[in-house]
Order: sequence, then C-alpha cells, then structure tokens
Amino acid sequence: MKAAVAPGSLPSVPWGRTRHLAVPVALAAGLGAPADAVAVPVGVDLARPDGDALRLVGDRGDSAAYTVAPAGDVNGDGVGDLVLGAPYADYNRRRDSGSVYVVYGRRPFDGVDLHFLETRGGGFRIDGIAAGERFGTAVAGGRDLDGDGFGDIVVGAPNATFLGRREAGVAYVVYGGPRNGAVDLANAPLDAYDVIGGRSPQDHTGRSAALTADATGDAVPDVLLGAPDADSRVPGATTANTRTGSAYLVTGRRARRGVPVDLAAAPGDVRQLDGSVTSERVGASVADAGDVNGDGTGDLLLGAPTADRNDRVDSGSAYVVFGRDERSVLSLSLLTPSLGYRVDGASTGARLGQAVAGLGDMNGDRRADAILGSPGAAVGTRRSAGRATVVYGQTARLRLDARALGTAGFSILGAAAGDAAGAAVAGAGDANADGLADVVVGAYDADNNCRGGSGSAYVVYGKFGRAPVYLSRLQPARGYRVDGARPGDRLGWSVGNATGFAGPGPVVIAGSYSVNAPRPFAGAAYALRRGVRKTASGRYATRLPLRVLRRPGGRARDYEGFLSIPVEATAGPIRDVYAAVYTFGGRRIGSTSVPRLAGRRQLDLRLRERLRGGGYTVVVSGQPDPARYCGRKSRELVLRFR
Repeated sequence: MKAAVAPGSLPSVPWGRTRHLAVPVALAAGLGAPADAVAVPVGVDLARPDGDALRLVGDRGDSAAYTVAPAGDVNGDGVGDLVLGAPYADYNRRRDSGSVYVVYGRRPFDGVDLHFLETRGGGFRIDGIAAGERFGTAVAGGRDLDGDGFGDIVVGAPNATFLGRREAGVAYVVYGGPRNGAVDLANAPLDAYDVIGGRSPQDHTGRSAALTADATGDAVPDVLLGAPDADSRVPGATTANTRTGSAYLVTGRRARRGVPVDLAAAPGDVRQLDGSVTSERVGASVADAGDVNGDGTGDLLLGAPTADRNDRVDSGSAYVVFGRDERSVLSLSLLTPSLGYRVDGASTGARLGQAVAGLGDMNGDRRADAILGSPGAAVGTRRSAGRATVVYGQTARLRLDARALGTAGFSILGAAAGDAAGAAVAGAGDANADGLADVVVGAYDADNNCRGGSGSAYVVYGKFGRAPVYLSRLQPARGYRVDGARPGDRLGWSVGNATGFAGPGPVVIAGSYSVNAPRPFAGAAYALRRGVRKTASGRYATRLPLRVLRRPGGRARDYEGFLSIPVEATAGPIRDVYAAVYTFGGRRIGSTSVPRLAGRRQLDLRLRERLRGGGYTVVVSGQPDPARYCGRKSRELVLRFR
C-alpha cells in the first residue's frame, strides 16, 4: 500500500491528536509527479519484509547474487528456475574459483539458504574449475540450446586461462536436466558442458553473457559474450587500438557437447563485433535486445561504458546491432542505419552502457525496446545520482544522444547524489498487468531509511511518451521502490526478471552481494512478487461514511485496491515527513512514504486487502525525512472513519 499526501491535503493539527474528516472519496485514476515532490513510496522495505519477498542467502564468502538471471526450466518440472552467480566462492579449496547456484522454482513461495540447497532438494551448485577464474561473474539462461526440453545456462569466468592464454577468459555452456548434488566442472563429464575460450591474454571473455532467442535467423538460440579488454584494429589502420573491446555471437550449437570453441581460430559459426575507440570497452555488458527493428530476427545490445563521445570523457556508449548480418567480423566504426545504431551518454562520467537490457514492448508500438544504464550520470546538481535511458525500437537512425532523445525514448533519473541508479537494469515483465513491459533499475549505493549503502531497486511501469521519470518522485501508479535491509548491503547491484519462478505472475529479482548475515559476505538475492491485486470481478466498492470539517458525510470508494480521499483546500500541509505506516481496524496493512505534492488535495492509499463495513481507523505514523532528520522519533496523525 502506498500513499501520497499533499500540502493542503490534511488539516494542520498537532501530531497525536484526532480530527474527524468528512469528504466524498473518488476513484483514483493515475497520479502525476509534481515538480517539487521529494519522497518515494516504499513498496518493500527488506528490513521488514512481508510475504511478497523471498530471500535466497549465500554461503560464507560467496558474494552470492553478484549476478542474477532467469534460468528457464532447468529440471523440467514446468516451473521457471533462477541462476545466481557467486564469483568469489572458494569451494574445493580453490580460492575465488567461483560458483553458481541453480535454484528451482518455488511453490510455496518460501526462503532458501543456499548452504543447504542440494540437501533439501531445492536446486544444485556448479563449481568453477580453477582458482582465481571467478566463475559466475556473468550468468545467463532462459533458452534451450540443444533442443532437449531443458533450460540451459551460460556462465562467464573472465579470469580463466585458456590454452595458455592468461586471463583470456572462458564461458561455459552448462546443459540442463535433472541433477542430484553439486557439480564440480573439474570432474564433470565433458559432454555435460561446452567451453568457449578467449582470443588473447587478458581479453576477459565472459565478463558479460547473454542468450538470444535467435539473432541469425536459423530458429536456434545463440550465445552472446563480452570481452571488454580485447584489442582490435579499425579497418585500414596498421596498429591495433587497446581495450576497444569485442563481443562474440556464437550461433546455436545443437549436439556439439564436449567440443571447445577457440575464438582465436575464427570459427565459421562465430560472429565477431569489435570496438573502434581506444578504451571504450565494448562488451562490458551485453544483452538480447529482442526484435528492435521489426524484421523478425533478434537484435543485440552491447555496452561500452568508458567511450569518450561528443567531448565527454567516459560518457559511454551502447550499440544496437541488428541480427541476420552474415559477415564474420564487423568493426562497429562501420555501423550504418541498415546494421544498427549507437546511443551516447548524456554527460562526462555518465558511463552509459555499464548495464544494458532488452525490455520487450514498453510503449505499445509492437517493437522491442531497450534500457541502458548510466550509473555515473549527474541529475541536476546531484552527482552520480545515475540515469537509465529507455530507447524505443526503431530503424532509421545512426546515432542518438541520451541528453536529447526527443521522441526516441525517455530517461529514468536517479533520486539522490551517489545512488548510482542504472548500475544494473533489467526487464521486469508486466508487473502491473497493463499490457506494457516494465523495468527494474538498481541503485546499489542508495542510503534510504538512514542505512548508508543499503541500496535500492526501483520497478518502473511501462508508459507512452518521452516525459522523464524522476525516481525521487515516483508515485504508486508509476512503480515502487525496494530498500535494502542493512547498511552496506548494496541491494540493486544486480537485478533481473524471474517471471514464472513462483508460478504465474511477475517476479523481480534484486541482488545484494555484500549481505553479511547470517554469514560474512554471504550475499543474497530477493525474489519479489508484487503487482496489481484484484478481486474476482476486478472492481469493487467499499462504503465508509466519513465526516470532515463539519461537511456532510460521503462514501469511500476503492478501485483495484486504490482508495483516494479528497480533503478541503484550506487544510494545511504536513512538512518533513518521509515514511508512514497505515493500519485499518487495528491490522497493519503496509507502509509507504508521504511526499509533499504541490497543489494536490487528497490522501491516496494503495490497499492490500478489501475493506468491509465501517468503524475503521487509519493511523498515519510519520517518520521524518532521513536526509535531514535521521534518528528523530516518529509522529502520528489519526484519521477516524466513522
């Protein structure tokens, strides 16, 4: 349940006293975001989680959930599974060899201790081969590469040595199927996985990874890998540029288990995409873009976060590369509108491309859209507040500037200095059931609730148009925020979509790699099941006679759980209030924030259950804004429904 309180929306009375209100209550249709709103409704506070949050906690020193991804149906039980990367795990006495956890879909929706994952039948662990390779730095899943009906996963180990090439990096394709117990790849049969090895020493192939639906037109999923520290030569140049970065598209490889792929050998079923500018680091992030240009073939997203564009150092870039191109090597300096386009960061230090993701259709035009994270971007005077740029699917452009998107998309702007919003981005499915794709944005350095570095993740609902979304003003009709439980948790370092993990309905995953409880540096992921709550009919009304400022009684009406209470224009504002808790009839329904919304004359509540009859009391317990009043005691205003 979420609330919004405006100057003028509640009577100016001393806290702790009661004033009786009597007003008609109207249908709440969607809320705008006035220019001076300053606080965000808290959808989930993980310090006080409810039944919508499932915790998956790692083992000692794992840094579990450093990366997260949907795994598809790995064990064939008809329920979607998750894969969590733990690149600093030390199993089998191999320091920082890394591990990944495959967690089977949950029914009922309950928590998981990854230390006991295999013994309790909840999934299995896969361990890296060699010390220091950091297996699990990147994870991807959700596709069936070999056509056996089980979901397969790709795991990056960017520090691995391959054929004597130190830190060339390796990606492992691990095939799905029923398993019992942990899998140590050092002792696993060779036909259980495939190896894709980096081209040159210190390329760090596997720093990022994705599985694409089909980017080559052969109806088989493909593997996309990033090697951000690879060197490459621009066509016509005599010397190579350093750390331009490369990405590799390995075409779907049915029935090739146990046959390594050496990227240095330029195999015919590999497409190589090279950066062109020194130190731009193409491949720091990669993603399946979906069908951006509407030609029926999947497209690719490549991030280059340290590119210098438009005289902006480290502004970053991202490339949308269209599928179906048959050339084996493409320098991104030769990109044309028929091959794809580039998006450049909005400001110096923005680092656009640090994270990229495909979204599906966010604006209803039947083309796939993309989101590009810029965690270093400033928002006004708020340095490193961060930004995420949504780019709508299109065909006829060569370059876009995130500073001036026009009709090509919109920006999601970070809430506070240092939040680093956009460090992680992902599609969120259709979390509010409106037919549009939604997005989740990680802000791992946010300090909400007086918890320094606890981190936050924001779910932002799909929309039309180009108006920016300010995370500092996010309203219930536009999305919600999830806050980390403890200082230093860094929630939002990784984010993902795991729809199907708990049966039908959207599930968002947020990773918190530095969680220290119950074990030091265990790391944790939170699966969040949240969305529109409806009765069977989808609409219902609750009649609650009210009295407000000596005016005649009215009735309360709620639609899909949204209750809106207009109040007198002469009422005074509530100032410096940050959070609130609502109770109906003595039962706590949930918590929210209370931003100041200029010009509004109503109290808006997102209800979590249907109200019946009268005699309810709404208790609004306000906590002062932690940015200025951390540690102050809560204050309370009581509104009685007669």
